[in-house]
Amino acid sequence: MNNLANTLYGRGQLEEAETMGREVLALQTEILGPRHPDTARAMSNLASTLYDCGQLEEAETMEREVLALRTEILGPRHPDTVMAMSNLASTLRERGQLEEAEAMGREVLALQTEILGPRHPDTARAMSNLASTLRERGQLEEAETMRREVLALRMEILGPRHPQTVETMVNLAITLSRRGQLEQAETMTLEATVLQQEILGPQHPHTVFSMRLLSSIRLERERLVGATQGSL
Repeated sequence: MNNLANTLYGRGQLEEAETMGREVLALQTEILGPRHPDTARAMSNLASTLYDCGQLEEAETMEREVLALRTEILGPRHPDTVMAMSNLASTLRERGQLEEAEAMGREVLALQTEILGPRHPDTARAMSNLASTLRERGQLEEAETMRREVLALRMEILGPRHPQTVETMVNLAITLSRRGQLEQAETMTLEATVLQQEILGPQHPHTVFSMRLLSSIRLERERLVGATQGSL
């Protein structure tokens, strides 16, 4: 049943995944008890589904419980504990609790770097998540530096056509746009959009998002050019 819930989640059938995830959690709690690692895993999976459904308050509550359980049972340096901390940091960012999200994101990155090494994909993911939080906090210079490092790592480890590499290009382009570096942002977004059309297809949500981003960057560049000419 847990595997089916995960399959439904992966296919984007979130309502069914949530219903089944709640059933799995109830069964695991009843059979194994609330402190069993498999129960914590079921709770973590359900929290991820709730996050994607936009039920962020319940997701946060559940993720805090998972983190407390894993810290107590597995220890603070166990990969599952660090992953729980990472998930909670992402939810906090989405809920606008940026100060706590940043502090937790920095802790995750430090742990991943120490335990897995600076070139591990999970370390790159932690750096990417922290860069998103820094961008939302307006710390754009550090966010850009971090994004460029993530992009270089993913280019080297995953290759230039991997979806995560292309996603990093889009995220870097957003940061560049916010810093007013619109020419660089447009070039990078265009490159990412072309790759996404080839790899994911033109109807994929990520491709559609990048096309809209490209359009907004071009409109902003045109607006600035018009404003400059109008002032001459």
